[in-house]
Amino acid sequence: MRNDETAVAVLSGHLDAVTTVAFGVDGRTLVTGARDGVAIRWDVADPAEPRRLGSAGVPSPRRRWRRRDPRPVGVSRDGRLLAIGGEPVRIWNVADPGDPVPVAVLAAPRRSRYNGHAVGFSPDARLLAVGGTDAVTLWDVSDLARPVPVARLRTHRWGYRSPVHAVAFSPDGRLLACDGGPALVGFDVTDPGNASRVLRAKAFPKSASSLAAAYALTFRPDGRLLATASFSQNGGQYGSSEQSAVLVWDLADPARAVRTVAHIHQHTYQMSLRPRRGATPAADPAGHVGTVRAVGFGPDGRWLATGGDDRTARLWDLADPAHPRVAAVFPHTSAVLAVAVSPDGRLLATGTAGATAALWQVGPDDLGVL
Repeated sequence: MRNDETAVAVLSGHLDAVTTVAFGVDGRTLVTGARDGVAIRWDVADPAEPRRLGSAGVPSPRRRWRRRDPRPVGVSRDGRLLAIGGEPVRIWNVADPGDPVPVAVLAAPRRSRYNGHAVGFSPDARLLAVGGTDAVTLWDVSDLARPVPVARLRTHRWGYRSPVHAVAFSPDGRLLACDGGPALVGFDVTDPGNASRVLRAKAFPKSASSLAAAYALTFRPDGRLLATASFSQNGGQYGSSEQSAVLVWDLADPARAVRTVAHIHQHTYQMSLRPRRGATPAADPAGHVGTVRAVGFGPDGRWLATGGDDRTARLWDLADPAHPRVAAVFPHTSAVLAVAVSPDGRLLATGTAGATAALWQVGPDDLGVL
């Protein structure tokens, strides 16, 4: 197992935690988005000397008297459009990075709130999914001059209200996967105006939790597998327990999603309220220690990158899905909130709670041909 000590480059410029990293289709550009409401586009053709091309968005004001709302960032596949969350959501055209242009403003439909942590474009950039309190609003943005909300997709059951933390479209654009709290939820969006739920699968055996979420979702490039970074917390009379796991689902038949790997990593944390009974963490020695926040597949689907609160990013070999293996560990100085592998499989980008992003070298010399 490889253990890196130094990043190829560290990208600074954000005022808050970096929650989005996304490579362009050519692998020469990188978009980083942060909770400060700003997205920055970088030229990473030379990873050792990344160059800032421009930024879009307006920094949210700092308020000491209350926590700021999350400002998720969504990036279109070609990297030309950015959607920056908030109230309202704004779409920017960054075809010219030095002169970004705001092209659309999406106000929350009646009786809805955009206080979720998720914004995502469909592969053809004709649809935009925006997470809310307990539902996802689906927008038709094919005509940016006149965006239209076409569906409100409820992700949580009645009585369970939690922000939608993650959304992801399948590579063919037919399926929209969403954080459904204790469950993974999926909708067939072939006809956006008549989207229907086709998937609901429990992330953990016991769904009676006081708090549950899928912090990140990512499809394998062929659309067959979906990886989730899931979290669950259960409270009781004598204490509480927390679970965090990376789950891999086979979606050949979305109505019968099957976990091909029970968990790549599972961390359990229990705290008793009785005297002299502290916290007892237990985890796979090769996995993360703490909550996993980010997942991302490599271009051929064999490699899966993960990042979490233990201040590391890890690269997993899924050649044998039943026995995932850690191939590399990348240490950071703060929690890792976002990961992405470049289209050629030679770079790993990470975003951290320390308001920086980093580039790490991966490739044939270390992992075999990606």
